[in-house]
Amino acid sequence: MYYFIENADSIASSFADCLGGLLSVAAQGIELTVEACEGCKIGRLHTPKPSTTVEEGKKYRIAFGDLQEGESRDIPFEITLNSCSSSSSNTPIIKLSASYFHMKKETMVDC
Repeated sequence: MYYFIENADSIASSFADCLGGLLSVAAQGIELTVEACEGCKIGRLHTPKPSTTVEEGKKYRIAFGDLQEGESRDIPFEITLNSCSSSSSNTPIIKLSASYFHMKKETMVDC
């Protein structure tokens, strides 16, 4: 971050802007795990974020970094579905889990 300090009077407001940005961080070190359920295969992840292949076509981890209060992120991905062998309308296709450091609670959270 860069601030042009024209005079001594502008130092306080520039410093407050920097601190305001730091205080609005809601979660740090967010990592999303995307896992295909039985009979499904994950294709390509469409994200510029760094990702790790845990099991090719089956499980991936995506490092999001930090998230500001009120901010959201989207990660589109391709998935191949096999035909359903069950007559149930509740067939799981993907499992998502996340972990992050909760800034206000000062603790790691798994969800």
